Amino acid sequence: MNNRLASWLWLFKSAEFAFLLSLACVASAQSPSAVKRDQAAVQVLAQALNEMGGQSAFSSIQDVIVQGQMQSPTSSNTPEQITWKNRGMSMRYEYSAQDGKSVAIFDHGKGHRRDSSGNISEMDHRTSLTLFPTHLPGVALLSLLDSPDRSLSVIPTTDSESNMVHVRSEKQMAKPGFSRITRQDWYFDQTTGLPIRVDYYLPDLKNQRFDGTATVLYTGWQTASSIQIPRTMQILYDGVLQSTVTVGAPSFNQGLSASDFQLQ
Repeated sequence: MNNRLASWLWLFKSAEFAFLLSLACVASAQSPSAVKRDQAAVQVLAQALNEMGGQSAFSSIQDVIVQGQMQSPTSSNTPEQITWKNRGMSMRYEYSAQDGKSVAIFDHGKGHRRDSSGNISEMDHRTSLTLFPTHLPGVALLSLLDSPDRSLSVIPTTDSESNMVHVRSEKQMAKPGFSRITRQDWYFDQTTGLPIRVDYYLPDLKNQRFDGTATVLYTGWQTASSIQIPRTMQILYDGVLQSTVTVGAPSFNQGLSASDFQLQ
């Protein structure tokens, strides 16, 4: 197994392949006045949010708990159980497999992980910059719209992507070279307005020259409390399918507290 795939298997099994926002980061941002936000890109994101239930509906979400199952295409074992918990900028990812349960949290720009043996370690900073709630695209897109330090632009598509609109976002970082780590490339169906997929950085923990691309494909949707969230997703690393995730119905505004995002 190469270093990049090994590092991403660790990330996915400990941090939510997922989940919350390239939104929080430790480095300081540049002046928002230097950020380019194309009006066309803003309109695409706004339209997608409208199709998924409306900006006001997503703004009313204080916290959310989502459970799901993850199945590798090469494994016949029982699907592994996952739980995501989000509260504002904080997130918690719980992963249960045959070797036990691991937990990862991301809070105030820093991430930590507790493995199945109970050992706690700090998450790599470059990895933490890639985190956002891929399982809740409406929450992620609303955050992009509400973050003045993130660029937004429409990228020309190829002939094979003629049915898509491609929007790219990056967080403007003070440290040279770090903005690209926060890049998110969203693709939207021109007919439905819904996101089809999102590509983002796949950091290699040993050598950044081997950084790659992680992809989430949204292959099915469900409606909960008048908003649409994914029902099924496929996770790819550098174009190779790694797992299929089936997502259950979310529970909104359950009163999660700050202690839920601390590792004891």
